[in-house]
Amino acid sequence: MLEPADDSGMNRDAIVLWAMLPSFASMHQLEKLERSRPPRFALPNLASVTSRAPGIGGDDAHWFATMETPRLSIRQEGVAPDFIWSGLYFASSRFREAMALGSNAIEYRAVEMDAGSARTAIEADYRAFRAVQRGDPVDLAAMYGREPDRGADGEPTLEWQMSVTGPHAPPRRTVWKRGFVAPAPLFADATGRLMATEAFAARVMAAGLRDVAFQELTSEASVERLVFRKGPPAVDRGKADD
Repeated sequence: MLEPADDSGMNRDAIVLWAMLPSFASMHQLEKLERSRPPRFALPNLASVTSRAPGIGGDDAHWFATMETPRLSIRQEGVAPDFIWSGLYFASSRFREAMALGSNAIEYRAVEMDAGSARTAIEADYRAFRAVQRGDPVDLAAMYGREPDRGADGEPTLEWQMSVTGPHAPPRRTVWKRGFVAPAPLFADATGRLMATEAFAARVMAAGLRDVAFQELTSEASVERLVFRKGPPAVDRGKADD
């Protein structure tokens, strides 16, 4: 069940952060196109583009700067989601304008649209992107009642992570570190997840982009169901045929 955010169980004095992701509707739309035969959505060279990508939470700056130019294929007229995740993040020109971030917060790479792509997708003028800044806002000790076991690198050990997040672990609401200051309006957390400040989320949602969602993670309600930030009426960018 998808519900708008309800902050009745949240600490109003705490920092407000949102996980930014493509809307489920747009992801489902592209999945249908990808599974069609022949595929109407694809990244033909994804394997070679990501072959040297770092692991989850790793430093992706060098890889992103030197990776092969991604090729994107969207062959369904009228379909051009503003935000795409398919091994890489992609942003349309409308999304980039709404984010309004400088090079100290976000980096872009050119995208090659595959021959046969629909005019709508070509006009979306996609770019691949990565968040430049990293931050670790999650207070693991507050979430799980004890400090994590850490390895030589200072990161929580895999064994500890599995003990608290494995298949038998009860779900927990996220707790942000007291006094955490976001390094940028949009940044990547320790797991590589895109995190957004309230001001950034408000600005993007004010643009009315249908395909961008901001998930709330700290309320008790978020443990039981998916909770998203409310926004103004969205702008339709078309949908795939069934």
